[in-house]
Amino acid sequence: MAQIDSAIPTKWVGAGSLVLEEGGGNTVTMTFEQGTFSWEEKGREYVEAMARGRHAGTPVLIETTDNNVSGSFQFIPTSFYGNANVYPYEMMLFKGGAAAYTTVAAGSKKALKATLTISKSEESEATQTAIFAYCTFTESVDMGGQDGMSLIDVSFMDHENSPTVS
Repeated sequence: MAQIDSAIPTKWVGAGSLVLEEGGGNTVTMTFEQGTFSWEEKGREYVEAMARGRHAGTPVLIETTDNNVSGSFQFIPTSFYGNANVYPYEMMLFKGGAAAYTTVAAGSKKALKATLTISKSEESEATQTAIFAYCTFTESVDMGGQDGMSLIDVSFMDHENSPTVS
């Protein structure tokens, strides 16, 4: 359970995991030993209603449209395709063993649910989660990326205003 009221700041120690889940319930868990994870929430778009281009005494802000959450993470893959297992590379792109997996969204573009578990310290005494419910992914592979090991750099778009954090 999350220690929401802790006085100790959250520190990214590479200790955490990301669970990818498709519409049929199949999952792949990525454990971060080395790597990064970040996201950006823009919230809803809005306009300021002005008269003749001037601010009102109290600004009038009107929400217009929704935005998406965008983010990125990096990881060192252990495999691109598996014989018995489905690996993150193929799951995020619905390729190989994940080609028949189903979407968590509706429509022809497939999306996955991604649940990030963040450990508060090396000892993992407390965790928090961030759930990104409808993610699409773009991957970039660098075969000599980090210390000579392959590195996959992933960008994602979560089609909701903000993740569910607990």
